[in-house]
Amino acid sequence: ANTVITALFLYSLLPILRNTHTGIINIEHAYLESGKAMGMTKYQILRMVELPLALSVIMAGLRTALVVAIGITAIGTFVGAGG
Repeated sequence: ANTVITALFLYSLLPILRNTHTGIINIEHAYLESGKAMGMTKYQILRMVELPLALSVIMAGLRTALVVAIGITAIGTFVGAGG
């Protein structure tokens, strides 16, 4: 059962990380410059500008990971690792 849980975690992590990276990379440069112009630190820009703007893409990655996790769980049950 631990093997299936480990595989489930690792395989579900990829869509979340990929979508998080894509969401943060595709933020318009003007928003980042506005944060810098207001005197925000890099951490404040990440927390107050980048993450809220990328949240919809991150949530899409979570939905994809959920579907993948359900599929792997079904396969793991057929293999005999428990459900």
